[in-house]
Amino acid sequence: MLFGLSRQTGRWQKTIEQLDLENDYFRIAQILFNHEFSIDILLATEIAQLRTFTIPSISHLLHRTGQYETEGPKRLDDTKAILVEMTEDSVHSPRGQKMAEHLNRIHSHYSIANEDYLYTLSTFIFDPFLWIEQYGWRQLTPKEKQAVYLYYKDMGEAMHIQNIPPSIDSFWEWRLAYEHRKQRYAETNTQVALGLLDAVCHNFPTWTHSWVLASTCAMINDAQFLGALGFSQPGALLHRLVQGAMSVRKRLLRYFTFYENHSFKDSWIFQHYPTYPEGYNPEELGPTKIVRCMAKQDKQKQGCPFPHGYNPTSHHTQQEEETKRT
Repeated sequence: MLFGLSRQTGRWQKTIEQLDLENDYFRIAQILFNHEFSIDILLATEIAQLRTFTIPSISHLLHRTGQYETEGPKRLDDTKAILVEMTEDSVHSPRGQKMAEHLNRIHSHYSIANEDYLYTLSTFIFDPFLWIEQYGWRQLTPKEKQAVYLYYKDMGEAMHIQNIPPSIDSFWEWRLAYEHRKQRYAETNTQVALGLLDAVCHNFPTWTHSWVLASTCAMINDAQFLGALGFSQPGALLHRLVQGAMSVRKRLLRYFTFYENHSFKDSWIFQHYPTYPEGYNPEELGPTKIVRCMAKQDKQKQGCPFPHGYNPTSHHTQQEEETKRT
């Protein structure tokens, strides 16, 4: 083992094969995230966020709130932390349920169509599938894909998303039809996407920043996707360099891994929250203005000495009547 690098042994694949899909889909998904495709899924979820910006109704709201353009690093950290809180012990755990309630309360401040929620959910399921199909060191099995679908279906139900398609195939068909109807270029798509990429740049040395957009476009490798964001396809030379590097990475990962004996969730990469160097408070995750408003509302409720619906006038009148009778 060199610098934490270990040989691939197939240990985690064998573990997944022995698990029961119906009862152990959460465990299967966690193995994929923490051991088999850790960096792939992390990168794919960033691409998934970019894909949601190809829908003008989504990008318009995000541009109006300014979350990516003015609080980009915080938004990225919050997204990761919210996913951790909801899924670390499963969304059915007290910890997961509490974060789901917190997120639902935040979303209640906005007017968001159910189909936009559904599309966002679909990106967290299918974009890792698409990424791994192209760049993964091996292909996902049908059992693994179904486990990821069930994992995120639970999350969607906890968020009160309606009409989640009942299977992977039906969800994919729904997504294609939705994109056909709704995916198109809008200026806000570009503005929000650049906000996210600028936030990503905060995690890299300054001299690499000019390469972030170009290399991201080369990895997306989808003209329709890029066009809806208002991005150009990279030049042929850069495209070959990026695709070549990803091909070399794929071959190396067939034999070596950093996460054979260690969990990705314990790594510095995963634990690194630039916005929260001392750790985050789950109740403070989310848009700053909304979270402050929610905290103020909670404080007012806690500080009120009277029961809900209390009428001070009627109470005063009742006291006067009692005094007259005595």
